Amino acid sequence: MSESEHGQLSPLKDVFEELSREAEQEQAAIRSEESYLSNVNTEHLITREREYRDPEKHWVRTKWLKCAQDITQANNQKLTYLTLPAYHRIDVSLFNKHGLLKGAEGSPGTLAVAAFETDPTKFARMSSQTPKLKLFGQASLEDVIVDPKNKYYAELNGMFPFDIVNFDLTTSLTPQHEGPYSRVMQALEETLRRQAAHGNLWGLFLTFRNVEDEWEKMALKTFLDNLQHNIDHHPNVRESFANKYQVLSAAALADTNSEAAITQSVVKWLVDRAHEYNIELVKTRSYHYVRYNPKQNYVITKLIVQFRRGRVSPHVIPTKGTPRQPWMDDDLTKCIAQNNNADVEEILGNAPDRVVDELQQEIEELVRSIDEGSRLPF
Repeated sequence: MSESEHGQLSPLKDVFEELSREAEQEQAAIRSEESYLSNVNTEHLITREREYRDPEKHWVRTKWLKCAQDITQANNQKLTYLTLPAYHRIDVSLFNKHGLLKGAEGSPGTLAVAAFETDPTKFARMSSQTPKLKLFGQASLEDVIVDPKNKYYAELNGMFPFDIVNFDLTTSLTPQHEGPYSRVMQALEETLRRQAAHGNLWGLFLTFRNVEDEWEKMALKTFLDNLQHNIDHHPNVRESFANKYQVLSAAALADTNSEAAITQSVVKWLVDRAHEYNIELVKTRSYHYVRYNPKQNYVITKLIVQFRRGRVSPHVIPTKGTPRQPWMDDDLTKCIAQNNNADVEEILGNAPDRVVDELQQEIEELVRSIDEGSRLPF
């Protein structure tokens, strides 16, 4: 949806633009001089605080909540959770508010949650927040998962599998400077490998900047070719793809809607890698919204995927890997048919004003739930 179309859609455009500052969050974590708490400037802090009060982002959090509730109900137990929580830990507070998070064994008042923050100033302030988390580290999640030398590697590895893993990123999945198999992609692959031990329903949340020019070119071609291979070799996949996108090839979709093509290719890649570890797709949903930036607007895509351990036929003896199962072919069609790629701005723009008001009220409530000693002034 273009900016002009958005302007026609809703009088809330100014609100969305004012709150669309995710690129600044990203830079704050990279440059120390732009730290979230740099110089303790009140006006600066207020501006940063607004970044986490985004109605679009919080609307997707309500979908995270629904997924978490479904998993809790299906497994008949509370959740363990791995996340990138940002300063106010709104996702953690939201799940905890609804009584979904498991307590850490042997540590009263501590949640069975692992979380990571890269910015040292944020990390220092967040360390005093309550309730405490079982593992809270100053590092990038990708490094902790992939690098055995990372000081948190063994501890996090021992906490797998989780009931929900939340890669709430603000970057591309394959930054050009990292090559086609980026650190994030390696971390996602390793996460699926470790999650294969989960015996019940579990969830993966994945957020990324969806900008074609930021992708490593070979990686993007590989993703699109992988999607096209299924279109060419599976009639049900081909039919589902044509019905959904009104084109016959991944390349044609990329030409007309690169964001949709990238999203579908990423979902397809996740399903392929899950199959490698005998993990079955249960349900997938995708959402996107525009970030308005002075230099260039860009799209944020958010995936919500539910998995479970795949059922293997007792009539075939595994050799080098799991024999191809019927549900694997079903997953290839399902990951297209269920990939809704919903426009959050359009949804909120067409909703009554009270919907946005309620989202913002809940954000305020969740921010206030953080320990008074660690909250920012606003």
